Amino acid sequence: MSSTPGHDIDTSDDGKQASPAAPFSTDGSGKESSPTQDSGTSGGWKAALSGRSAGWWAIRVVVVVVVVAVVGLMYLVSITLNPDSGPEGFKVRRIASAAEKHLSKDPNVVSATVINASADIGGTEADLDVRLKDDTSADAMADLLASTHDAAFGKNSPDTNINLYVTLSWTLHGTSIKTTYDCAGRPDLLRTARQDLTTAGEARTIDITGGRLNIDYGQVTAIPTTFLQPSAPRSTKTFTMNGWKVTSTSNTDGQFGTTAL
Repeated sequence: MSSTPGHDIDTSDDGKQASPAAPFSTDGSGKESSPTQDSGTSGGWKAALSGRSAGWWAIRVVVVVVVVAVVGLMYLVSITLNPDSGPEGFKVRRIASAAEKHLSKDPNVVSATVINASADIGGTEADLDVRLKDDTSADAMADLLASTHDAAFGKNSPDTNINLYVTLSWTLHGTSIKTTYDCAGRPDLLRTARQDLTTAGEARTIDITGGRLNIDYGQVTAIPTTFLQPSAPRSTKTFTMNGWKVTSTSNTDGQFGTTAL
């Protein structure tokens, strides 16, 4: 018997005919997809992920800007309600420190201490307590105040809104003196402080605290020679004689009446 020509047929181990390779593949769901479709799908996912990433970055930037704005606003509110925690507080402490260092180096100064340096809604000020050597002259004291202004504020400083109160204590020609001056004032005006001490040597005490000059001659046997001399505006002079206490207050020009009251 003749046999018809045939083709070789590849069989698997179980004898079944193997299917030719298909140009399509299936995904996990059984759906067919071509290599071209897979490439397109992958590119779409990448574009989607890229767009989503850009969106997240935009959100992050917005959040950062909002946080910075909120923190900045809170800081402004804080230093408005409590200036001591802001630039004004730093500035007044720097000025007080500079004044203390300058005063401590002066040969006429025994000690210099910062009592207070703070900023608040009511005002910004520093207070220093200074002990001078006894018999430090009025001229030396006045020059010291002027130089302290320059050391603390510098020349043409815009910070003279900050009060720098310096209280000086010492004895001059037997007169006990305690004076307070605001060194934020002009140096040329501070040098006139020597005029407040013209009664030193005759007065018992000279007190210039609380913004007013008070001179007490104590117990005397005759009217003090400097009692009616011009002095600071609204200043007060007092003496006691024969059991009587006499007080006189100057007018706004610093002039005293000829009759003690």
